[in-house]
Amino acid sequence: MLSPEQFAELIALIETSHDDGPKPEVRRAQRISHPCRISITLGDSENAGPFHLVQIKDISARGVSFLHNEELPHGTAFVVKLEGPAGKNVSILSNVVHCRQLDKHTFQIGAEFTCAVGKVQDVSHEYAPEDLMRIRSSILH
Repeated sequence: MLSPEQFAELIALIETSHDDGPKPEVRRAQRISHPCRISITLGDSENAGPFHLVQIKDISARGVSFLHNEELPHGTAFVVKLEGPAGKNVSILSNVVHCRQLDKHTFQIGAEFTCAVGKVQDVSHEYAPEDLMRIRSSILH
């Protein structure tokens, strides 16, 4: 399973890697291959229905591509759940952008992350007051 910490590490790796070679496709965010399983729930909330384990093909800061045994039509909402240690879970609302049948029982789904869902945790106690002021200032200006 992909944990929130692993996701953050992948995104950091994506953002710091530079490839000066020709790019066959223009994308809004660079993708990285990371074969592992994640849990998804169809619907627009964490508790909308049963969860499904799916196999990731690649992931980026903006979305994910995975293999699933069911067809998911364009626009289908689902929640990606990243399970971390000690109950530190992150859930991300996502929407299907494309679905391509690979064989009789396998579909490749491309999805875009929409927003985080669930509880928003107050992490202000984890930062020094001067860091909070710097962060607030950079966001508001």
